[in-house]
Amino acid sequence: MKGTSLKYCGYELTDYPTLYKKVYWGHNIDNHIDIICARNKFVIEYDIQKVIRPNCVSSLSRLYRLDHALFDHIEYYRSSNGRSIILISPYRLAIDGGDKILLDTEGFVRVDDMYSKSASTFIKVFADRYEMNRWIKS
Repeated sequence: MKGTSLKYCGYELTDYPTLYKKVYWGHNIDNHIDIICARNKFVIEYDIQKVIRPNCVSSLSRLYRLDHALFDHIEYYRSSNGRSIILISPYRLAIDGGDKILLDTEGFVRVDDMYSKSASTFIKVFADRYEMNRWIKS
C-alpha cells in the first residue's frame, strides 16, 4: 500500500522473540539494527535462558539508594547455568560521572547498547539469584 510503513516491535526482530517479548524494550518500535544484533549477541554470550524478576526490589534497595537515573531500563535474566544478570541502560546524559560509580564501585561491565542508540548498557553478573537479591537488598 502506498504511504504505509510497517513497524515491528523489537522482540519480533530478534532471534529470541519469546524471551524479549517479556521485557519493556521488546515492545519498542524504534529499533536500530545494532540494538537487535547486540540483543542476539547477549543471549549467545551469556547463555541466557529466561527473564526473571528479583525477589526484593523495594524503595529501600540499593538500586533506589544509588542515583536512580543510573538504574534506568532495568532487566533481569538467568543463564542456563543458573547465573543471574542485571542489565541497565541509562541515557548517556544521566550517567555523566555515573559510569564511574557503575564500573568502579558497583562492578558493572559496559556492553554494546541494548536499549537505544542514546542509552549506554551495563550488566552485572551474579553466581545465582540468591546472590543477586542479596546485592540488591544491601
